[in-house]
Amino acid sequence: FAPASASDDRLTLSLVEELETRGVSVRSGDGSNSHVALISEWDTYYGRMLPSAFTRAAGLERICETDLSEPQPHNGERGQSCRVSRFSYLRGLDGVAPGAAPGPATEQNKTGAGTTQALERADGPKQLDYLRRLEARIGVENDRLRREGEGEIGAIGVLGSDVYDKITILRALRASVPRAVFFTTDLDARLLNPQEYNWTRNVVVSSGFGLELAPCLQRHIPPFRGSYETAAYYATRVALHSAFPGSNTYRDERCPDPMTHTVNASNEARETASSIISLERLTEWLRTPRVFELGRTRAIDLRESEGQCGRLATCADIHPPGRDLHNVMSLIIGLASLVAILGLLCVSRVTRPIVLDPLMLAINAGRGHDVNANWMAVLAPALLFAGLILFVVLLMFISVTDPRGEPFIWSEGVSIWPSELIRLLGLILGVCFLVYLFRAIKRNDDALEQQFHLPRVEDTRQPWQRISGEFDLRDATTGVPRIAMLWSQYVRSGSWTVIMMWSLVWAFIFVVVAGLLFSTLGAPNHPIRGLIAERVDRILILAVAAVFVLLLFSVNATIRLCGNFIDELMTQIGARDWPDETRREFAQKIGVRTETDEAIAGEVLEPWIDVHFIARRTEAIGPLVYFPFVLLALMIVARWSIFDNWDIPVALAIVFGFGFVVGCVNAFLMQRAAARARRLSLERLRTLLLKSKGHATDAYPEAAHLEAMIEEIGAIRTGAFVPFTEQPLVRAVLIPFGSAGGLYLIDLFALASS
Repeated sequence: FAPASASDDRLTLSLVEELETRGVSVRSGDGSNSHVALISEWDTYYGRMLPSAFTRAAGLERICETDLSEPQPHNGERGQSCRVSRFSYLRGLDGVAPGAAPGPATEQNKTGAGTTQALERADGPKQLDYLRRLEARIGVENDRLRREGEGEIGAIGVLGSDVYDKITILRALRASVPRAVFFTTDLDARLLNPQEYNWTRNVVVSSGFGLELAPCLQRHIPPFRGSYETAAYYATRVALHSAFPGSNTYRDERCPDPMTHTVNASNEARETASSIISLERLTEWLRTPRVFELGRTRAIDLRESEGQCGRLATCADIHPPGRDLHNVMSLIIGLASLVAILGLLCVSRVTRPIVLDPLMLAINAGRGHDVNANWMAVLAPALLFAGLILFVVLLMFISVTDPRGEPFIWSEGVSIWPSELIRLLGLILGVCFLVYLFRAIKRNDDALEQQFHLPRVEDTRQPWQRISGEFDLRDATTGVPRIAMLWSQYVRSGSWTVIMMWSLVWAFIFVVVAGLLFSTLGAPNHPIRGLIAERVDRILILAVAAVFVLLLFSVNATIRLCGNFIDELMTQIGARDWPDETRREFAQKIGVRTETDEAIAGEVLEPWIDVHFIARRTEAIGPLVYFPFVLLALMIVARWSIFDNWDIPVALAIVFGFGFVVGCVNAFLMQRAAARARRLSLERLRTLLLKSKGHATDAYPEAAHLEAMIEEIGAIRTGAFVPFTEQPLVRAVLIPFGSAGGLYLIDLFALASS
């Protein structure tokens, strides 16, 4: 006799090996999540023996044995702890014995319909109330492991013979242990029921067969409902092949379907008409069980298979050809899509400078042109970043082509690679945002100095004042305009070195707080398969998080400093001294005569110059608030469960929320400071308007002139003076939520409250 399917020992061994590729090292105990919980039937011999086969495959049979009549641990094993916890249940959790013919109501319960309260009553034949207590026991065990520093449960095996019981257990436990890898045996089409998708997706299944055989063996027969049906069909084909050695009807000497794989010519030449399938060949076919991960619509095959089978007696592999591993083309398409997105951003006039600024900076540094700092200070980081990107892409290709690596599948919800491509895009954009941030500020500094004729003077403040952004005009001397000193101190505190120092301090605090949250409330999961994929995921997550934190605090330091500058500027009423050339130019633009009374002309010009200066500055700084929110949105989308079994636990939600709040607060403060500056300027002009109407002196401009100036200042719609729903802060806040209609709702809300 020869077996018609893989043995339990081989199934459990393949599960142990698969768990190790996912970071659950049950054999070695390495890592913090090396513990496994096994849930099996207690009232069947199969259910009692399968956990023993698992511990035997993991090399823990003697260590985990509690029966003194069984072999006990050796002396060298006695100090080791069992990393496998066993739990049991009785068949028929839904109140129906396996194999019974269910009625309509029973079938409804089988598919998960009905209210939770009615199904979990602690009476009657249903045993669903036991599942809640089982869930609590597993939770207690998991808490004990964490409390004692032994890690946590990294995998949960649901081992039983009734597929409905398996689904019921998965439904009860998936939400309570989201970080664990769930696995079972024997592939069944009912596990792919769309109604059970939320609980069965990403479950690892070890099975002797899939739902079909190689094309030449399956022929016109549709895929089966379960691996046991496939095994029965396979056994029938083998039995008929051996029972009728002279009949081509049952032997299928040649594959008749030209659309399937071609016959191996060398094997065909060696086969004779009377060949019998040897026991060695039967054993070889079943040596390696199939391992699947349940996707959204199908089971993803995680084993290599060529599917070459022209004749049954010479089949190299009786399983269908694998199409899920080595999917390099999908990775190439994904990388090409990423490049296309960056290309589209380069086409747009608005986003082109953001993407091209880092490239142009590196090119100019290489040529020795237009770079204020040492060229190595620019080229070295640029080369390191380019090397990091190439290294990550290389690791992606290695992992995709590795049989024990992560497959690349777009839409089945079992692959991390769509998420990693989003993170890669976020990393590139984040670096572009950082470079553009400092370059845009520098360009705006030069433009304002030229437009408003602001000279640079020496900054005499203490180093801590420069870093904190505190202004000190007490050392203003005669001949040095106070506005020039204020501007010079502002520019010095806003330089990229000071901003980065400030950002690094707050980034360190942010990381420490986030680490405490993750250690207390639990870290997010990482559904990774393979060591290389884990490295890619870790590199990208750490890199994107670092860039996001630096960008977040750099933008907020810039915006906070701008708000402080505006407040300080408005406190200098009566002491501001815009350069004479600036006064003359603005006086000519708005028709104010400066030769009659210079003091009154200053009263008229100062509010006008103040508001326009603030508008020009905040026009350059305001849009920077978008950058952290764009990166935050990409980080959230990358953890979307549609790609893989990602989650956003409480700790990560708090971290995201904190970053969101930090991004909002200082931007709001800058908007408020600008609004206050405009209000003060309008109040000064309205005071002058009253004096002009009272004819205090002929030196005042005409009332109509002042009214036009007031109306013009009130109508400014640039920088921080844009309407509420058009402000960068409001639009940036909407980015992570992705609500297309949210902007119109806020417009209506603002209209109703005005």
